[in-house]
Amino acid sequence: MGESGSLTAMMRILVVDDDADMRRLARRTLEDDGYLVDVAGDAKTAVDMIRRAEYAAVLMDLQMPEMDGFAAATTIRAMERELNREPVPIFPFSSEPPAENRPRREAATMSGYVVKPVEREELLRAMELGVRERSSGCGESVSIED
Repeated sequence: MGESGSLTAMMRILVVDDDADMRRLARRTLEDDGYLVDVAGDAKTAVDMIRRAEYAAVLMDLQMPEMDGFAAATTIRAMERELNREPVPIFPFSSEPPAENRPRREAATMSGYVVKPVEREELLRAMELGVRERSSGCGESVSIED
């Protein structure tokens, strides 16, 4: 298990990306650090998965066909309110510069930002922050952009 040790033990992360290679890379990186990882190849599937199970954090591609990551995050937030659940940290995962989509991310109440191509340490840091945010129940966004 990696540096985050007991924090990652038995913590389930959902990776959402329409690119199978990116899903595999993120899954392998997170599993190597001790996380339990589920994957979804599209946003609609991810929303259904989040409706059925709770996750410590979600890594969400922003640019996907049919439903993009922004729409998915907005749908998830509405569902959480409906089900009276604490908000799951949703980390946008994109190759776009963070400043380009900041207003849309803030409107969808997303946490931080993970840039593609993903760096192992950046991904693990984001997920550790998400797990801490989720376990504290604070519901506030964390940022890893700076």
